[in-house]
Formats: sequence, C-alpha cells, structure tokens
Amino acid sequence: MHRILNTVPFPPPVPDPPNPIAAKLKSSYAFPMPPKKKLLFTLLTITGSLLLSALIAETLSNIYLRQITRTKESPFSQSLYQATLYTPHPYFGFVRNPESTFTFIGAPAFRINRDGFIDKQEVPEEKLKDTITVGFFGGSFGEQLFIDLDQNPPLKLKFEEAIRQKFPNRSAQKVRLLDFTIAGSKQPQQFAVAAHYSHLIDVAITIDGMNEIRSRFGRKFPIYYPNLSGFFYSASSERYMSLNKAWQLQNTLLNVKKFLASTCIENSATAQLAILGLSNYVQRRLAELSTVGEKKEENYYQNDMEEKKYMRNQANTWERYLNLQFHLLASQGVKSFFFLQPSPHSPESHPLTPEEKTMIESDELHHEVQLGYVYLKKSTQNLKERGVPIFDLTNIYQNMNRKIYRDPCCHVIQEGSWIAVEEIIRAVQSN
Repeated sequence: MHRILNTVPFPPPVPDPPNPIAAKLKSSYAFPMPPKKKLLFTLLTITGSLLLSALIAETLSNIYLRQITRTKESPFSQSLYQATLYTPHPYFGFVRNPESTFTFIGAPAFRINRDGFIDKQEVPEEKLKDTITVGFFGGSFGEQLFIDLDQNPPLKLKFEEAIRQKFPNRSAQKVRLLDFTIAGSKQPQQFAVAAHYSHLIDVAITIDGMNEIRSRFGRKFPIYYPNLSGFFYSASSERYMSLNKAWQLQNTLLNVKKFLASTCIENSATAQLAILGLSNYVQRRLAELSTVGEKKEENYYQNDMEEKKYMRNQANTWERYLNLQFHLLASQGVKSFFFLQPSPHSPESHPLTPEEKTMIESDELHHEVQLGYVYLKKSTQNLKERGVPIFDLTNIYQNMNRKIYRDPCCHVIQEGSWIAVEEIIRAVQSN
C-alpha cells in the first residue's frame, strides 16, 4: 500500500487563465532598457533619495537649532563648552587643548594656540618691537571679555587708544592684545601664567575672583590647587582608571569634531546637531565617571571646617597671590590693572529679572558664593590700601533692568562684556 502511494504522480498545477486586461496594461507600460541605462537609472534614484533625505534632515535640524537659539544664549553653552578638552600643564595646572576649538552657534570659531589659550595668533617667542603688548589674565569671564572685545571694532580701538595714552613716547605704535586667560582657573594659576609671560607684555589686565570661591574640587585638595585637579590627580587606582576613560571619551569627541572640520558639512545644521548630541552624552558620562572612587580620596576639608573659614582662606589666597603678581609685574616694568569681576550673587549686582532670579537662587552654590564675595570685597579693599591698582566691578550693571547674566555662575551676554570693557577703559585712563 505504502509503495503504491509513493508511485502515484501528483497532477500538474493548473495555470491561471490569461487576463487580457493585465497583459495589455503590462505591455503598454513596459519599455526596453539596456543594462547600463538600467544601472544608471537605479543609481540616480538612490542618489536622489539620499539628497532628498539630507535636505529634509538639514531643514528639520535648522528649525530645531533656531528654536534652541531663541530660548538659550547658546545651545553649546552647557555641553560643547564644558566638553571642550583641557589638558594638564606642568606649571599652569591646566590649559585648553591646542587641538580643540571654542565655538558658539552664531559666533566664529576661535582657535586654541599652541600655548593653550584662545587666540587667533600664536604667543610670540620674543617681545614684539614697535608694539605695545597687552596681556589678559583671569578665568572664563576674562576669556569671554577678550572674545567679545574682538567682536566690537570701535570699542577695541577705544581700548587701544586708552592703552597708548599710558605710553606718551610710544603713541604711534600699534597695540597687540594677547589672551592668557584660562577658563576655570584661579590664583595662584594667574600668578604663574603672568610670571611666565611677563617678559612679553607692557600691560597686564587681570579680571577674576569667582573661581576662588566657586570651586568644585577645593575641599578635596589644598586651596592653592587648580579647580580641575579632580580631573587630573587621584590617589585611588579605581578613580584613576575612571578618569582615564573620561579622557578617552573627550578624545573621541575631539576626533569627531576634527573629522567634520575636514569635510564640507562642518557648518551644516545636521552636523552641529550631531555634535551637540554627542557633547551632551559625553557630559553625562563625564559626570558619572568623575564620581567613581571619589569617597575613597582623602578629603582635606571635611565638615570640621566651617564655611566662613573656608571662604576667608580662599579670599586670603587670592589676595596674597594677586599682590605677588602685582609686584612681580612691576619688577618687569609691566603696568598692571586688577579687577574683581561682577557676580549675579552679590545683592548690589543689578536688578535681577524674574528669569535671572529663578536661575540664580536655584543654584546650589548661591549662598556659598554670596558669602565668598563678602570676603573678596574685603580683600579688594586691603589690596587698595597696599597700593595695588585694583577695581571693584561688582556693581557695574546696577542701572540695567534687563537680563545680563546667561547662567548662574557669572557669564554675561555680549553687551555685558562691552560694559565691563568700558569700565576697564575708565580705570586705565584714571590711574
């Protein structure tokens, strides 16, 4: 039975009856195409689809970035700015990585020179002849001031003229501005930087103060250590490995930026949005990695040190090294001017807008910085009495009833930088 079933053939399939209408439609739309033309047609179709997709992505990215720009001073202010690479320096603590760039959307990219400062030009190896050279020292507020001054040619000319007036015999010489500011730096970093470059300059403008009391790492290291010491030094092998991973992440971000810079899509909205997303991811991972093994490190300033004592010590360190910086520069024939930078946390700073008030009062360091500025003002007065040309800029925005500060730290809109420069010009002319 089984053998018989296996030998019985299945009936062949019955084909569908021909459909004359379908055959007619097929013949009417079919057209002969040689293989080469068919391949070319396929490639053109794929290319067109890709271009259309890229156009849609670019349009949507542009719309999104414009929306961000309307709501924030810069979408990169808390991501790309922070993720920009720093590199350790044997004398200055740290500087910006010479291979990185400093970029805000809507503003030109400022290159980092080989010395690790934001400047379009390299630091000269020798003092420039027939030139009055002005060096800027300080933290990120001074760094921003240097950048914003370059964006206002009339104000820059006014500043240069004020500098020339301090050198009557050299009034025909040109003025060259050099940036020696380091975002996040404090004393004695500025002292070390000024000492190293003093032979190159005729005038020194130092504007700082905030980083002395807004220190994220000051309680884990001696007061005179740089603010970013927690990113570079550790007694914990676990933390050291974690920090190494963090630097690898930042190197990845830098390599992506360098690759985009070598292509024609560097300035496209899609590329900027991709970098913004990657920067935000790097920032989150850095925040996670920077806390690994943190509790295992020796903490120099635990709960036994009162907040007032800590702030007083910070202000005293600032006062001591600023005084040393003044005398060192004077010994090199450098005219120096020092400025205590504005702070949104000072009650007399300026009438805060509702947006600024919410932003600043929600800052976890608000009370700490407010207290710290009390001691910095006392140190400023002490330095004045000792003959140091120092000026208090904390109240220069007193008469402004509109928004000035763009973050809870101390950074201001461009107009705020220009107002600070005007005050510096007045100080230079009157001293």
